[in-house]
Amino acid sequence: MNWRSEYTILLVAAAANLAQVATRMVIGPLVPRLLTDFTVSRTVIGGLLTGMWALFALMHYPSGVIAERVGSRTVLVVALAATCLASGLLAVAPTFPLFGMAMLLLGSGAGLYFVVATGFVADRFSGNTGQALGVHSSGGAVAGFFVPVVAVMIADRFTWRHSIAASSLFVLVVLAAFVYLTRPEPPVKPDVDLVAALHPRRPLGILRTPGLALPLGIVVIAAFAWQAVISFLPTFLVQHWLLSEGLAATLFSTVFVLSAVAMPAVGRLGDRVGNQWAITLCLVLLCCGFTILVTVDRVPALLAGIGCLGVGMSYGGAVQSLFMARFDRVDRVSGFGTVRTVYMFLGSLGGVVTGTLADNFDWGVSYGLVAGLLAVGVVVAGLWTITTSEKGSRRTESRGAA
Repeated sequence: MNWRSEYTILLVAAAANLAQVATRMVIGPLVPRLLTDFTVSRTVIGGLLTGMWALFALMHYPSGVIAERVGSRTVLVVALAATCLASGLLAVAPTFPLFGMAMLLLGSGAGLYFVVATGFVADRFSGNTGQALGVHSSGGAVAGFFVPVVAVMIADRFTWRHSIAASSLFVLVVLAAFVYLTRPEPPVKPDVDLVAALHPRRPLGILRTPGLALPLGIVVIAAFAWQAVISFLPTFLVQHWLLSEGLAATLFSTVFVLSAVAMPAVGRLGDRVGNQWAITLCLVLLCCGFTILVTVDRVPALLAGIGCLGVGMSYGGAVQSLFMARFDRVDRVSGFGTVRTVYMFLGSLGGVVTGTLADNFDWGVSYGLVAGLLAVGVVVAGLWTITTSEKGSRRTESRGAA
């Protein structure tokens, strides 16, 4: 089969996703150094991470609406440029307040990217959307493969600022490739009134879509757990398991290696047997991972827990395919943007909650709470999956009888 332009777009979009994720992924492994250099608490760092991810989430809905008005490619170029600039400012910020402002700017710039890119890819792969979106999302997971280890290596050799500067340079290179390899395309709603489209009534109306609330609530729990991992897993491994920063970064990378490998497979599983089954399986694995990490103190158990977290965090393609299918093409980007804003915004609380609990109690309580929330999510997701599967079977039987 000849190489198609769609594959080029998919690969460059995955690379861009990798680059913009790397600018935020680089922060987690450096948290122990930030705590020391800026003399701040885990609560403060956790709150700042929550703020960055909350702004990242809040930009999803307007990014989708703006993309429908001016074109997806334009928004993606602006998003990558803003991310590059914010990351560069983060690397040179001389004080913690300025560092915090740069983090918030980074969240805002990066938040413009993902929803628009998801629609950009989905429009070109109608027959195997879940698999294509899994490949796109795996670009972000691949960032977890090398960013934590490389960040610690650069910080050991130079400083943590050089680690962040390297991620900014990487975005710049990918931005140039994206501009060169993609072409402008007409917007799907060139005459839309942005003021009216961005009015709160519209996203609230989208959230009232029948059958949306329950899966959205389930995905919020998954996003909360994801945030707890990306914000504090290296710090947890250093402080709770007493590992070195290098080994903690390696295990952190392992989580994202497994996620990158599993994500297309989970997307394909969702295409074949239903996204509900794929999401429920991921929640089960996440719950097992957190439970193992806080209840067992043997190295084989640690590796098993890391493995469960890695595969469990590969739910992205199935989630995106599930929600994308709820909207028609003209409303797909803004609709998915609204949904992703909600679950990423609420999930961003995972940073400040886990950091605060670790400061006031210990890591067992902090990550134990995440395991408990995931257990609730598993029960709800299981019931939802069984119920929707039974309804689908009845509809199939009815059509067959007719």
